[in-house]
Amino acid sequence: MAKKNTLAENPGLVLVITFFLLCGLLVAYNLSAHLINRGLREVQGHAELLAEMASVAVDNARTDTELQATLAQRQAAAVEEAVSAPPVEPELQGLEQPAWVPLSSRTLESAE
Repeated sequence: MAKKNTLAENPGLVLVITFFLLCGLLVAYNLSAHLINRGLREVQGHAELLAEMASVAVDNARTDTELQATLAQRQAAAVEEAVSAPPVEPELQGLEQPAWVPLSSRTLESAE
């Protein structure tokens, strides 16, 4: 009669399976961390650009009312751009898009 091989009787197989599962999880976490960091760097670069543009506009303002009007105009333009921006698509070739919708793609009107 043939003896059945179980995982408890073969610890080497358990170690190999555990090793590959752990490697898969580490790759998935590393990829997601990379995508998050890249997105944060893009947001930071955009914020720095908006701040630099606002500082140039502030330098050109002559009075306090011009300054307030310029800053209000810049803020309104930034909000309009953020609300009307299309959702960012991940640049992963050959993978299906996630079923969830990122928070950055929601508009203020749909949140209400």
